[in-house]
Amino acid sequence: MSEIPKIQRVVSILWPSFLVASAATTIFFTAFDPSDLLIDSSREMIYTGGFFSFWGITTSACMLTCYFQRPCLRAGANQVVTSNANNQPSTNQIRKTGSTETSEKIQTGFRNAM
Repeated sequence: MSEIPKIQRVVSILWPSFLVASAATTIFFTAFDPSDLLIDSSREMIYTGGFFSFWGITTSACMLTCYFQRPCLRAGANQVVTSNANNQPSTNQIRKTGSTETSEKIQTGFRNAM
């Protein structure tokens, strides 16, 4: 499996968040007039600040979604190691995380607790 280019990863976060921030800004400022918000600034500055606020919030949500899509690694589970051209381990290598001794101690502890 090839590595996804960095620019594609960045755009896959920023573009959907931009679209949602645009919609959220439109909906918010349809319901609330900037002059009613008790902010002493021009209408354009309030619109701009609102848009960038919504964009920051939705970018954070998109970043968290991408982060939580990664698989979790558990102790004692097999982990497939990926590689690239920088002399890193190959995709054929499988690394054992944790040890059988540790998992045996955990199982013994559960048996003793019951």
